Amino acid sequence: LNLRGGTLKTGDTLEVASGGTLNLSDEGWGSWSYQLGNLGFYVSDTASLSVQAGGIVNQLDTLFVGGTLTNAGTHNWISGGILTSGPTASITNAVGGLFDIHCDNSLYPVNYYYGNTSTFHNEGTLRKSAGDGTTSFVDYLDNTGTVQARSGHISFQGGAALSSGHVECVLSGVGLYGTIDLGATSPAGALSIILGGAYHPVGGESFALVHYDSLDAGFSSITFPGVTNWEAQATENNIVVVIPFHTVESWRETYFGSSASTGNGADTADPYHTGIANLSVFAFMGANQNPALVRPSQLPQPQKMGDNLVVSFSEPSGISGITYGAEYSPSLEAGSWEPVPDTGSGTTHTFSVPIGLFLRLRVASQ
Repeated sequence: LNLRGGTLKTGDTLEVASGGTLNLSDEGWGSWSYQLGNLGFYVSDTASLSVQAGGIVNQLDTLFVGGTLTNAGTHNWISGGILTSGPTASITNAVGGLFDIHCDNSLYPVNYYYGNTSTFHNEGTLRKSAGDGTTSFVDYLDNTGTVQARSGHISFQGGAALSSGHVECVLSGVGLYGTIDLGATSPAGALSIILGGAYHPVGGESFALVHYDSLDAGFSSITFPGVTNWEAQATENNIVVVIPFHTVESWRETYFGSSASTGNGADTADPYHTGIANLSVFAFMGANQNPALVRPSQLPQPQKMGDNLVVSFSEPSGISGITYGAEYSPSLEAGSWEPVPDTGSGTTHTFSVPIGLFLRLRVASQ
């Protein structure tokens, strides 16, 4: 069903059944257009728009709710704002419902400055999946379901009740993640960090995910993906998730069950007989390299450049506590090895000796 504007009058009910789709297009003029401009679609006082499980609403224009909007299916908020008329208005995203925000528009009461706000009841999933800007909820949020920020920012300017619900922030890359602004509401309920796509964070990255004006309380729990070490830091106005730099101690803990350089986890040990000592695995392949699966071909390989033998490589992302160096020898005899200058820059290391000399790389933990 395609509607280009219109009004649900007092007492009317429009139901979108399972398998049905209602498109609220962007060419309509509602009955209150003389006050609000291009109003779009108007649900008047005591009228009801009900979306059943399996039903879909595609909102492409402003939706004015004076009565009741209940969604147990999928409401795709693609464009246009959502206006409410105060205490008579009620929006409920029911259990199993998905209220999916694809834009940077806002939900707000028409008579906000007169105190006529309403409540958005979220029992299902309220998600912002598109738009890099901000979607503001100036009406109050009562959340007993899940609020998920995949993209851009969700701002709850009108306050929120969060203690019985769940908040999720999805990280899809550096600068590609959703954030939540709680305004004057303190964090409460559960917070989960979710990785999107194939993204894998590395040490040194940080994400300011939740902003608030006061921290009277905190989230009851914070759940992280199990792919790396995480830390959550509550600052004066933000909850910041930090991925610490990996050290060889944390790598040993992951793969050998102890941070100590002893037994199979010792720096010089090669427990899987790969021909590569543990410290070299961590230093050259990084914190996510399983020592049982390493191959010699993963080590930096020498190249002939003119009359020189050159090895050049970059440190793996997100590690710390390793010193890289090289030595040369004319004969391989003990006591004949001399240091080679590192002509690289930053985290890139380059070592070069004349052809005819032997060259070996050295790593040490700080």
